Amino acid sequence: MESVIPYLSFEGNAIEALSFYTEALGGRVLYSQTFRQSELEPNLPEDWKDKVMHAAFQSGDLQLMVSDTPDKETKVNSGDQVQLALNFTSEQEIDQVYQNLAKDGQVTLALEKTFWGAKFAMVTDKFGIRWMLNFDYTDQTAVEDQAGQGN
Repeated sequence: MESVIPYLSFEGNAIEALSFYTEALGGRVLYSQTFRQSELEPNLPEDWKDKVMHAAFQSGDLQLMVSDTPDKETKVNSGDQVQLALNFTSEQEIDQVYQNLAKDGQVTLALEKTFWGAKFAMVTDKFGIRWMLNFDYTDQTAVEDQAGQGN
């Protein structure tokens, strides 16, 4: 079995979301197709044809698939259906991504050290997508941290 690739649905602003995630997460769009480029095109109103039918995004090992709903009438419950958990390999990286995602969003749980030996936060970004961010401290990191506090 391969890793899970979260699929995010938007109500017409998938292009804006892809641009935001490209900057916030430091990734790139691997593939994007509009409804105009598909066999669905004849059945859609003109103002919906340039919306995203399917796109793939990647940042390091993180992959997302993204699309707009197939029409204006189809609604999504923004953020309720998906929560994405990201694990980081450096404290600097979690700090930066936390700031990027929190911009114009809502912090549910501020980025802080936890009792389970990690730095953790929960953020809902400006598109209503909920994120859990986690950086596990190594044993060496914990030892250095305690030495810095005089413990």
